Amino acid sequence: MIKIVTVFNSLNPGSFLQATALYNVVISKYDSKISFFDTGARHPIFSGTKLFLKLLKNFKLKRAFKQEMMSFKYVKELSKYNKTKSVSPDDIYILGSDEIWNVSRTKISKHNVFFADGLNKDRCISYAPSINNSTLEDFNNYPELKDSIKSIKTISVRDKYSKEIISKFVNKDIKIVCDPTMLLDVEEYRKKQTNKKYSNYIFVYGSPKRFTKDVINEIKCFAKENNKKIVGYYFNNEWCDEIEYGSPYEFLSLIDNADYVFTNTFHGTIFSIIYNKNFIAYGNNNKKIDELLNQFG
Repeated sequence: MIKIVTVFNSLNPGSFLQATALYNVVISKYDSKISFFDTGARHPIFSGTKLFLKLLKNFKLKRAFKQEMMSFKYVKELSKYNKTKSVSPDDIYILGSDEIWNVSRTKISKHNVFFADGLNKDRCISYAPSINNSTLEDFNNYPELKDSIKSIKTISVRDKYSKEIISKFVNKDIKIVCDPTMLLDVEEYRKKQTNKKYSNYIFVYGSPKRFTKDVINEIKCFAKENNKKIVGYYFNNEWCDEIEYGSPYEFLSLIDNADYVFTNTFHGTIFSIIYNKNFIAYGNNNKKIDELLNQFG
């Protein structure tokens, strides 16, 4: 069996879509059984409940219940894919992609299986993992994870920075490959999208912490000058006219039908490129976004 070791069950459209894209590509190319390896690192219900309670605490009842329904939509989509917790020396393991080698995040570094620890290294490859902004010093704090990566049979990563840092302790030819979401044609995504809900709008997707006051004013002024509604997704960007809580494919529909996209996330940028949108990506010194923009001009 082929097992994909990645963050697949997060309440995050980017994580879901990168994982399922790789799953669908592999299953279409190889006559083999395939499943996600469930590391226990995430669960959409647990994540959603925390946000649900936070919204309730702030008396935002309608949005709280929309948030909770969003969690169940993710669970429904995930139910269409095989999952397993079993480990076998005869299985083939694909590690990646997403930030599964970002050792600076405790939620990642405490799950050693992301680094092939406990797996048959001769039957492990990596596909497009990222270390995000982790440094060599961060990796030096986890010598057992460094040793595990060294033993993986074939290594590829998603970006130059990840290659640069890992090459400092791995003496192998490391390839740079595209994010799995780019392995599928845009029409493959459109087949799963939901119906169009809005028109004449700007889509905003990103962490509230990374939208500065100046950026928010810039977007609001642009929307007013162009007579556009501002529609957000999932994140509590209170300055948006509407905030949607939907499935990953509702997220894609919101991008596809938007007139403009403003984002500060990697996958928000990826899908703006895939859908050929007019967009602005606020990198905020984010190496992943900066490199992605440079790669595609």
